[in-house]
Amino acid sequence: MLGCAQQDAQQASKVPNIYANTQYGISLQYPAGWMQIDENIDPALVVFAAPDVGTDPFRENVNVVVQELTELYMLEEYSTLALNSVEQLIQGYKLVSYSDATVAGNPGKKLEYTSTTDAETVGFMQV
Repeated sequence: MLGCAQQDAQQASKVPNIYANTQYGISLQYPAGWMQIDENIDPALVVFAAPDVGTDPFRENVNVVVQELTELYMLEEYSTLALNSVEQLIQGYKLVSYSDATVAGNPGKKLEYTSTTDAETVGFMQV
């Protein structure tokens, strides 16, 4: 999952929406008022986007990506490959943190980084 978010008090008080995908066994809550986008968003399975406020050049969002692997990887091996890929592909990449995480009771990794372009710096988190 990849995303970044900022939430105001009005949005926080609303009941969250629930997304479920039985094919991949995924279920998660996302903030009330956010849009669910599930068409023409390859490689993401689904995207959740914050309301467009018009003044923010970058709209906060969460992307759920499912990657089918052609071979079996141990967590550390796959995480290293993914980290190296992000370092090479993201313009102005700067590591913020890289740590252990738990996803639905399973071991995982959490990567936080920023990307800086001429205009601005954007924060990212991948789990």
